[in-house]
Amino acid sequence: RALALRRQASQDPLTGLLNRRGFMERCATAPKQGALVVLDLDDFKQINDRHGHEAGDRVLAAVGAYLAGQGDLVASRFGGEEFVLLLPEGDALAQQTRCEQIRQGIATLPLDGIQVTASLGLVPYARGWHLDTLFGQADRALYQAKRSGKNRVCLPA
Repeated sequence: RALALRRQASQDPLTGLLNRRGFMERCATAPKQGALVVLDLDDFKQINDRHGHEAGDRVLAAVGAYLAGQGDLVASRFGGEEFVLLLPEGDALAQQTRCEQIRQGIATLPLDGIQVTASLGLVPYARGWHLDTLFGQADRALYQAKRSGKNRVCLPA
């Protein structure tokens, strides 16, 4: 029962991914090098408005299942249509390539005619990183992706 309560406290019920609390706990044991990614589904409100909230929930669940199936990363749903990922160690080009693969994978999910795209903000990190600082940088990179036309990956300027 205690295990079930702990899982419930750290897992998003819709997607099955870690929630914000679970992600923060996981960061305590994260590798010393890697990348933090903030991923946001583009124009998600329009999906809810056009297709209904049940369809929006199906989209979120499908994106969650897709991210959960990516064995090389830690994925969480921070709320709404925003996800936060930890990528493994690698150079910046490999991390950006991996984010492009994730972006393309989401765009090709079979969602009964609903087209979904994602914008991603990517920040590589090394020893001594602080989550709040990295999250702020990744969030700014995400908004750069949104301002630049959406459906893209951006690094901090």
